[in-house]
Amino acid sequence: MSNKVVILPHESYTVPYKGGSEVLFSYNFSNPIKVYGYPSGATTTNDSILYVICFFSSSPGKLILCNANNISSTVYFTIYEAYGLALDIEYMFVVSPILIVSGIALIIYSKLIKR
Repeated sequence: MSNKVVILPHESYTVPYKGGSEVLFSYNFSNPIKVYGYPSGATTTNDSILYVICFFSSSPGKLILCNANNISSTVYFTIYEAYGLALDIEYMFVVSPILIVSGIALIIYSKLIKR
């Protein structure tokens, strides 16, 4: 979802996100804003032009964009949520090596038991 929103002085805007997904939220603004509602373990980065927040969400939630300035701020943002097959493929990169090592350990264990 891509959007452009004008946040009035001392106002806020809410951006909902789904649960059970990886959330990638990128934004830019005309005047600085603060973003709340993401987990403390989220990855954040910026290059002073584009700001990005990335995190895993186990339950639905909301990001809150707050304008604490005395002037309106235009915010351009995109929220991408990866879930289902896209997220399963990412998990497979972690689970596959664990399963392979477990299988090797079971084979070694069964050979030791037979001796």
